Amino acid sequence: MSLADIMREVKERDAPIALYCYNGIRSLRVALMLQDKGYRNVKKIGGIHRYDGDLVS
Repeated sequence: MSLADIMREVKERDAPIALYCYNGIRSLRVALMLQDKGYRNVKKIGGIHRYDGDLVS
């Protein structure tokens, strides 16, 4: 999902947004951009390549 997609989907600046990507770099960049645009509840989960927990579908 792109930055523009996120901004289109999330209208409220206080809505919780959790970001992740493969290694955490892109999600960090997007989190910083969203914070610069006034989104206040952005959580950077980081990279999923190190995730070792159970997957639930």
